[in-house]
Order: sequence, then structure tokens, then C-alpha cells
Amino acid sequence: MTGLLTQALMEKHAAKPKGTRMPKGLFKGVKFLAKKHGPKAALLTAASTAAIAGVMGYHKLRKKIHYHRGFERMLETHPSLKHEDPTLVRTRYTALFNLAPTLASDPYVAGSVVKQWIEYPVVNTTALKDITRAEADARPTKLFLPALLQAGSALAGG
Repeated sequence: MTGLLTQALMEKHAAKPKGTRMPKGLFKGVKFLAKKHGPKAALLTAASTAAIAGVMGYHKLRKKIHYHRGFERMLETHPSLKHEDPTLVRTRYTALFNLAPTLASDPYVAGSVVKQWIEYPVVNTTALKDITRAEADARPTKLFLPALLQAGSALAGG
């Protein structure tokens, strides 16, 4: 049995084209690109990878800051939550933040939702649908083209 498996793996490995797979690791990848396509391609790849990693790190840090700031503001607005079980308060707020970050940033909304979820731990699907719908309505649209078309039609008298 193992002989058949070994033979199948060897045939599969032999069928792979050599030198086309990108090696793991950024520096190995840059060296690979420099060898295959020249230093410009390697430099552009390294720079774009670093830029993407920087943006991702920025967004991760920004999300943590918003989470902690919103949690503290919620506790200041609703001091009664300080007397509840801290683990329950934290987990309920985390669930709200992951589900609806815009709503969690408002301390009045976040506090009332967390209080309700602590008092009634079973959350039904209707409540979740309402929260996600409210989150979608609260978020500003980021689509540029529809806003541009709407402004253009307003100027044209449409």
C-alpha cells in the first residue's frame, strides 16, 4: 500500500513544472523575482508588499483603538454595567462590535444592547437581523460612482 502511495506522490512531484512556484518568505520571493524577472520587478513587489502590510497593520491598530475607546465610553455612559460580571459585559460588547461596529461606537446604543443581552442571554434571529440592518443604514456609503451620478442628475434637474 505504501509503495503505491509513494509512487503516486513521486509521479505527482515529477509532473510539476520546475522553477515556477514562488518560494515562501518575502526575502526568498524577492530573490526569486530578481533572478527570474530582474531587480525592478523584485523591488516593486517588495515595496507593494510592504505597503499592503503597513495598511493592514494600520487598520488592525485602528480597530483596536476604536474597540477600547467605545468600550470605555459605554461604561462611562452606563455606570450600572460596572456592577455586572465583567466577562459578560466584555463578551457582549465584543459580539456587538464584531457584528455592528458603527452601532457599538455609540455608547448609548452599545450600553442598552449589552444590558439587554445580559438580561436576556438568548438573542433571536430577528434581533440580529434588525441590528445588521441598522448597521447597514448607519454606515456611510463608500461608493463614489453612485454619489457622483446622483449629484450629476441633481444638477441636470433630474
